[in-house]
Parts: sequence; structure tokens; C-alpha cells
Amino acid sequence: MEEKANKRVAKTREMLKSALTELLKTQPFDRISVKGICEKAGVNRSTFYVHYSCPRDLIDELEKDILDHLPKVESKEPKDIVVSFSRLMEYVKNNSSIVEALMRDGVDNAFGETLMRTVMDKYNDFLLIDDAEKTRLRYVFCVTGAIGIVRDWIDNGFSCSSEEISEMIIELAFRVMGINNISLHA
Repeated sequence: MEEKANKRVAKTREMLKSALTELLKTQPFDRISVKGICEKAGVNRSTFYVHYSCPRDLIDELEKDILDHLPKVESKEPKDIVVSFSRLMEYVKNNSSIVEALMRDGVDNAFGETLMRTVMDKYNDFLLIDDAEKTRLRYVFCVTGAIGIVRDWIDNGFSCSSEEISEMIIELAFRVMGINNISLHA
């Protein structure tokens, strides 16, 4: 009986997340109401409030779901960075409607940054320069640049493969960080 209830709770939460994701395709986040989410999901408002206190809680859960399911980095070898980053880009592609909705202006300006930092922080060994302030500023540039490339990649229907976009992001990041002597190819 408890397993059946857990499945029902999970299904209801997925319906609410899906409804919010669909609404974000046509409306800014600040114009989306609990009523609108419930109508789209086909559930009562009281059901929404059993699970969440406001639409922001739903956004937070969507973000946590994405971040919790990011592919793991298996190596710190330079040539494996593209492989690891490609797995992330493939994950983004496979979950593009949710990622795109979360990266939309006005939803959570920090999500794209959190996503890229989560991945790029794993490569700090390659990104350190003598001057801490220069390293920080270059890192910020790399993260925001990667976010822009990923947004454009999504907006243009994934015009190149996950591997190609990953290689481009990593090569540009390494150049910005002043790293020119590391081969990313096997």
C-alpha cells in the first residue's frame, strides 16, 4: 500500500514539474501562478500545496534533480575532459526542455552558472594561474562563456554533436586560462 502511495506522490510531482516546464516555454516565471500550474497538470491546488509551498519550490526541485543526475567525472586526465564534458552535454540535450526552461531569463539566473561550475570545478588542477585574481576573473569568463554557448546550442536545435560542442568549450576555456600545451585528443 505504501509503495502505491509513493508511486502516486512521484507521479503527481512529475506532473507538476512537467506542467511548470511547459508553462515556462510560453510565459515568464513571474507570471506563472499555482493555479496555472495546477490547471496544466490536472491537479487541485490543495494537491500542489501538499508537495510545495510556491512555484519557486518546484523550480528548486527541478534544479536539484538536474544537478543530482549529472554524469560523474571519471578521470582528471586532460584528454578525458572532453569525454566527461560530452557526457554532460548529452545529458543537457536529453533533458533540454527542463534545462532550457531553467536557464531562461527570470527563472533562476544562477542555475546556468551552477551547472557549469559544477562541471568546471572538477578541472581546477588545469585552471590555476599564478595570480589568484586573474584566475578568478578568467574562470568567471569561462563559465559565463560556456553558459552562452550552451544556450545558443539549445536554441539552435543542437546544431553540432555533444562531442563537438564540448571540445569547443574546453578548448576555448583552456585558451582563456592560458593553457596551450595540453592535448585534448587521445
